[in-house]
Amino acid sequence: MKAVLITLCLVITIAAGAQQVTTAKTYICPPCGCNDDHRTFDAPGTCPSCNMTLLNKDNLDEGLDYYNIYPDDVCDRVSANPQVLLLDVRSLGEWDGSTSDLGRFKNAKHIPIADIESRANELAGKENDEIIVYCSISARSARVSKYLSENGFNNVKNMMGGLTLWNRLTIDSLQCKNELLIKPN
Repeated sequence: MKAVLITLCLVITIAAGAQQVTTAKTYICPPCGCNDDHRTFDAPGTCPSCNMTLLNKDNLDEGLDYYNIYPDDVCDRVSANPQVLLLDVRSLGEWDGSTSDLGRFKNAKHIPIADIESRANELAGKENDEIIVYCSISARSARVSKYLSENGFNNVKNMMGGLTLWNRLTIDSLQCKNELLIKPN
């Protein structure tokens, strides 16, 4: 009888162990426009091209001090909080439409990524306000989101895909698409 119980315990232990399959995490670079945008990595770390923190493909916010959101989330956030600060970090030509036809968000604040350190004081008093950072593909916005979150801003969100993704979505999938966007003339 003792041998049967030991054998039964052993079989149960082996079966339970077989059910505990661990899945490896896959990490990706936030789209930065570099060569590694579509490459996957087996471990956390930084992108070898842009030095940004690699993101867990299944949990894009893991290990970050800011959040990644998508265009439909922007509609929800602006609807819930009309005072949310939309921060455009693209170049002046992209902002004013002279070099890009992507448009820009109504009431957005424009501080190009190249000027963020010298102009961050323009965001004084907004440290606890919701800030949604965007650019054309979410390369520059991810960098600025990281910078802001490391410098005392507590509610920073990076819009994944940028205005390129925004413009690709249909009004059916993005209810506020035309309401928030100003297209260049």
